[in-house]
Amino acid sequence: MNDYDEAVLFTFSLLESRLARLEYLLSGPPSPPHNNNVKPQTIPERIHAIEHSLAQLAGKTSLLDSVNELLSKYKDVLTPPPTTRTTAPLTSAQKSAVVIDRATSISTVASQLTSLHDSSIPSTDGFVKLAALRPRIAEAERRQLEQALKIAELRRRSGM
Repeated sequence: MNDYDEAVLFTFSLLESRLARLEYLLSGPPSPPHNNNVKPQTIPERIHAIEHSLAQLAGKTSLLDSVNELLSKYKDVLTPPPTTRTTAPLTSAQKSAVVIDRATSISTVASQLTSLHDSSIPSTDGFVKLAALRPRIAEAERRQLEQALKIAELRRRSGM
């Protein structure tokens, strides 16, 4: 089997699995098959089975009708915009001019990347210790808030 045939079979198996997931999502667990779980083997049989499953799914839910209606209204949603090239490709002289114009920024970026590569990464031990102390810090903040509320209540009672 060549690569093309494998790619086609892989694509069909992906389509079938996605369709099975959609069927499960929209209509629940599948009913037991009537034909002793015989899967179609040839490509035309598999295409027919996928089309048949889609037709059954469309009959069970109006969701596919809504999707088809939206697609008919907004046809440009799933089609990429046309890529029309209005400018001619650059000549060698124009390419050279662009490279010369950007040469200083290229050397600057190369220098910055080299300095980043040469700099060492600081140790994370302090951050790890601080992260380990986070629950204790949160508890202290909670206690401080409780104490501030008690002090405010005592001041209110004593008339201060």
